[in-house]
Amino acid sequence: MVQNYLIAFLLISIGVIPYSSLASTICNEVLTDTENNSKKIQKLPLDTVVRIASPLQKIQVSPYYGHGSGVLVRYREESGFVLSASHVTASQPLILVSINTQTDRRLFWAQFVKEDKNIDLSLYKLIDDGVVNNTAKVFEGNNEIFEQTLFTVGYPIKLSSLSKAELFPLSKLIVRKQNLLGTSKYLGLGLKIKPLVMSDCIETGLSGGPVFDNEGRVFGINHSTDRYRNSVRSVNGYIVSSAHIIKFLK
Repeated sequence: MVQNYLIAFLLISIGVIPYSSLASTICNEVLTDTENNSKKIQKLPLDTVVRIASPLQKIQVSPYYGHGSGVLVRYREESGFVLSASHVTASQPLILVSINTQTDRRLFWAQFVKEDKNIDLSLYKLIDDGVVNNTAKVFEGNNEIFEQTLFTVGYPIKLSSLSKAELFPLSKLIVRKQNLLGTSKYLGLGLKIKPLVMSDCIETGLSGGPVFDNEGRVFGINHSTDRYRNSVRSVNGYIVSSAHIIKFLK
């Protein structure tokens, strides 16, 4: 009851500001079929991937929410924490987190813990998380082993859905098979670091979502797509590597 009241209160009182994900919706490569490629993705902890709605400031119409994805991780040996991108959560003291798996469909408030805009990472703690014990491991090896297969994961959205102030527009979790190409020669959008370069773009809504390796470890966090710096034949995505995630969580 209290949770429903708070959600209703925010829907009435929170204002808006245009806020769009750094990732692009234009992606050409065929998605990995999660139903018919179970052997390829069976090690991916997809039940740790969550959807995020972040209330924003008032400008014209109300309410307005930024959208993105995140992943459940452990922090200081505790579960119930959501790792995402700071440009998705927008420094909000409270965000809404949707867990939507075959066995678990729940909506939580999550409270701000910390963020680092220089590396586009944010951390939130689920409120009244109950028995949410699912967590993804973070990769601790060498991120500079290029030309390996990775998977960008998250919930895509259409930009038009934002103007309708839908908390969680309907869309299925997607998995996009990628190749790691190397480290960017340029700083990421708003970053003070050079992100890792992926072989294909990252859809709007996947920002803040995890990038899993073949063992299901978080290799990075989705940051952006830059389809202007590269040729039309090469539309790349950019991610914040686990090396920065580990330092952030410590």
